[in-house]
Amino acid sequence: MAVFGSGTSSAPARRVGLGAGAVFAAAILVWGALYFSGVVPWLGYAWLKHDSFGAGPFSVVGEDKMGTSFGLDTFFFLRGQEVVVDYDAEIRSGSLMLYVYDMAKMGQGLGAQHFVTESGEGEWTTHIPRSGLYVISIHPSTARGKPDGYNMSYSVWWGARPAR
Repeated sequence: MAVFGSGTSSAPARRVGLGAGAVFAAAILVWGALYFSGVVPWLGYAWLKHDSFGAGPFSVVGEDKMGTSFGLDTFFFLRGQEVVVDYDAEIRSGSLMLYVYDMAKMGQGLGAQHFVTESGEGEWTTHIPRSGLYVISIHPSTARGKPDGYNMSYSVWWGARPAR
């Protein structure tokens, strides 16, 4: 009978683990410094294709979704910071909804929103009125735009610029 693992790790394996952890921590610290200085304002990126089915002008039954998304969509922003969303969208129907809201006021219908209804590139910005935890939401929508659900492809970068 084979016994897997004895519960102890070798010294070289521990050194590799510690080295990888140190590199990861250093990368996070460098990104944090660049982000807060305004040099690298980006928090996330997504490239997605959404196609609804069983859709009417106000609701969808389901959707096909393909692509990738990574980064932070919930973040602590300081009063005066400017949230930035750069997008390149191909809108065949529906609209791309860009929405930023304060977690402390969630459910109160408060926040800034913008609907992208035509294909093309652009940038949308909104200012943070008070320091707090905010969510950046980027999703297809049946509201506005061409009716009958949504069908779109888009790539977006999101982040924030320093308070001025």
